[in-house]
Amino acid sequence: MGARLLPSFCLRRLPCFWIRKRGLASAFKMDLDIQCEEMSASRWTELKSSMNTSKTVRLDDCSLSASHCKDIGSVLSSNQTLTELTLNNNELGDSGVELLCKGLMTPSCNLQKLWLQNCNLTNASCKHLRSVLSTKPTLTELQLGDNKLGTSGVKVLCEGLMDPNCKLQKLQLEYCELSPDNCEMLCAALRTKPSLRVLNISNNKLGDAAVKVLCQGLMDPNCNLQSLHLENCRITAASCGDLSTVLARKPSLTELSVGENKIGDPGVALLCQGLLNPNCKIEKLWLWECRVSPAGCKDLSQVLSTKESLTELSLIGNGLGDPGMELLCQGLKDPKAKLQALWIRECGLTTACCKSISSVLATNQTLRELHMGGNKVGDAGVEILCEGLMNPNCNLRSLWLGNCSLSAACCGSLATILSSKPSLTELDLSNNSLEDEGVKKLCESLKHPNCKLQQLVLYDIYLSSEVDDELKVLEESKPGLKIILTMSLKGIDSLLCIHECIQSEAHQSISVPKVGEMTQENSILLHLQSLQLPFPDTWKYGILALAILLGLVALTILTCQMRQCQKLRKLGRKKKYLSEACKDTKVENGILGDKLRPALLEIAKQSLPDVKIQKLQEELDKLGTCLSRSCTSSKNLESVGSNADFLESSRGRLRFSLFYHRERLELLLTVIAVTGLPSRGSADSAVRVRLLRQVPSHISGLQCMVREWQTQVVKNCRKPAFGDQFVCSLQEAELEKSTVKLEVKRYNKYSRHTMLGEVRVTLSKLKASQRMEFCEELQKTTKDLVGEVLVSLKCLPISQKIEIGLLKVKTASVCSSPEKNVCARIDISCNLHKQKHQKSSPRARTSVIIFNETFLFHLAEPVAGACTVLVSVYEMNSRARGSSRQLIGQAVLGKRSPSEANDHWALMMQSVQQPVAKWHPLLL
Repeated sequence: MGARLLPSFCLRRLPCFWIRKRGLASAFKMDLDIQCEEMSASRWTELKSSMNTSKTVRLDDCSLSASHCKDIGSVLSSNQTLTELTLNNNELGDSGVELLCKGLMTPSCNLQKLWLQNCNLTNASCKHLRSVLSTKPTLTELQLGDNKLGTSGVKVLCEGLMDPNCKLQKLQLEYCELSPDNCEMLCAALRTKPSLRVLNISNNKLGDAAVKVLCQGLMDPNCNLQSLHLENCRITAASCGDLSTVLARKPSLTELSVGENKIGDPGVALLCQGLLNPNCKIEKLWLWECRVSPAGCKDLSQVLSTKESLTELSLIGNGLGDPGMELLCQGLKDPKAKLQALWIRECGLTTACCKSISSVLATNQTLRELHMGGNKVGDAGVEILCEGLMNPNCNLRSLWLGNCSLSAACCGSLATILSSKPSLTELDLSNNSLEDEGVKKLCESLKHPNCKLQQLVLYDIYLSSEVDDELKVLEESKPGLKIILTMSLKGIDSLLCIHECIQSEAHQSISVPKVGEMTQENSILLHLQSLQLPFPDTWKYGILALAILLGLVALTILTCQMRQCQKLRKLGRKKKYLSEACKDTKVENGILGDKLRPALLEIAKQSLPDVKIQKLQEELDKLGTCLSRSCTSSKNLESVGSNADFLESSRGRLRFSLFYHRERLELLLTVIAVTGLPSRGSADSAVRVRLLRQVPSHISGLQCMVREWQTQVVKNCRKPAFGDQFVCSLQEAELEKSTVKLEVKRYNKYSRHTMLGEVRVTLSKLKASQRMEFCEELQKTTKDLVGEVLVSLKCLPISQKIEIGLLKVKTASVCSSPEKNVCARIDISCNLHKQKHQKSSPRARTSVIIFNETFLFHLAEPVAGACTVLVSVYEMNSRARGSSRQLIGQAVLGKRSPSEANDHWALMMQSVQQPVAKWHPLLL
């Protein structure tokens, strides 16, 4: 949260040529800046000469390995002007870092900044980096985040950090698997290293005891640390007392981030004690997702009104509510308040608090950025905010109102602000139902000469082609304006037009053979040449060969299926012949009739070709003896045959009972037994029970899972008896919209369970205080719609990578407990080869969960292959130990997915290097 995130979730991964095209290359200020590019031998040779003359080099996610590090080490030893080197997201490994360090330790190397984030480093790399730190005083910044350095590796690193020759100023060790033991070494480093200014150890399992040790080093007179990041370090209010003491005694500490820690209101109260001390010179304070309530806002309001040094405050993801915001506004209206940026996204705000915020805008002249996204402000709230924005005292530059339940009704007021407030340079209206009408109003104001807006964010707002074209023309006419849009599904026709233009231009530039020379080979080559794909020619022929191979495989599979169908037809005719033979055949003295015996013998010979005829005849005699004991007529045989057919097609039956206790308002469900299960497969069975409730939503048929239970596993039994009882509190009014779903499954200890069938019962059928018993036939299992997920896909064909963006999840919020978090897992498989899955960071459980995270997957085969992406959303109990996650739902997309998801995949392949976002159903 230290840097302001752009709403374009994938800016971190954008290729350099796209950035230069949009005019953002100056933000990086690098001589050589390449991202997401596969390095060929010729391309690498070209870059080596460029690196020898560059001052700064950035090769982010370029598939570099240890073999490239030897050349980079040579550049470090020969190029004395090179001061910054970024090699993030490359599989360098320990051997690659060893080669880099050889170049770093040469006397001619003057490198100042080294970034090796997510480079597959271990504790072995720390030995080489220790030598660099102890011998290279020019190195001032080191980024080693997302590497499994471990406790031993960080200890070795700290040894180099404490060397007198080390002059490091910035050290980043987030996601490095630090332990509490490392804080003792870091404490010693802080005491002996006055040059260290920034320390980031976020996302490590430290705890309160480790932070207490760290604070002892921070309070040492030799420590001059300015920025400390402790996000998601498992600290509580107990650590806030130590941090408060540091704030009160160390005026050098100006930035503190303790986001995503469960400090609560008690922890905030302790921090505010240190913040109110006159010695404290804090400038930036990040308290996002810290479980702050309105009670904590009272202390923060006092800090805002008295601490003139505080310029940025982040309270994202805290349950402040309107009462908490009212208290904050009281502090912001104080003349001593000098806050410049306030982040209050997803804080449970409504229209009720907008009057106070508008009053702040009209009186506070220092506030420059206001981030209110994810709050249900509504059109009425924006109308009230615009009153404060129109005040001459308001100098706001950036206003973020994404996902605030806005419509076209408020766009008139916003348009007035744009045309009359030249100080406003950034406006975010993402994920609101503005439609074409609202955006057209904004466009009219953007054309006004007084409008000085530099960035308009309309992400996740789907517009018509007409409005989309109008925005593009407007952006071209105003060079200082940048409009960020989602690729609309309504604008696919424009993509098709562009594709046709490219095809026509390609055909005009190709020499077509004469009619006599036009063979099948020439036509195929001509078609390949006309394709304007970002692949070399060798790749085009490779794709053609792969397509032919896939066609042959499909033809082989089709042939096998046809043969199987023919066998089944023959078997069906023989079964019919057998049933006709049974009609007029009697079993007398254990001897089968003249028609039945030859029929059975013929089927047995074809089904069991390796068995001798004599053996088959003996088995048929035994069968006749058995049948003569149980049935004496052809009618009995026909009855046996019909029962066998029924058992073969039946999934089984489930017996259970339901009882609703009106006085206790409880539902009692008893799973009794399962009968008639198929004989094939495992005999270990269990029943999973889910209580579903239909909820009102714009998503048709949306269900939410209220409770889930599972019976005991009954082993080695075809007719399992359970007797498990489950109780759930349920209001009588909720019965009408509730459904009980019982799923019978085969239990498998070492693999996935097999679902045999399900039974659904609507609770509206229940009679109060009357037990009802059911014996229902198992039906085929079906999935329920429990929400939807917004996923973006971006194809990077040159580097054979795909970037998956997890943007947003909408579900029915059934629990508001602060212990409930939600995380997502992304699995991808290409041609049945699974990639290593990736997980998102946890989020608080709400009806709309904002992730805005991207995951990059490197595919061993071309992206156009048969890939499937599985997005699984889980609910976790943050206080429970061990694995306590519960599946909320899953979404499948890719070439082998349903039609809508397949369309998304096809659209991604058409929009190379551009993210394409689309909603997908979340099923359970």
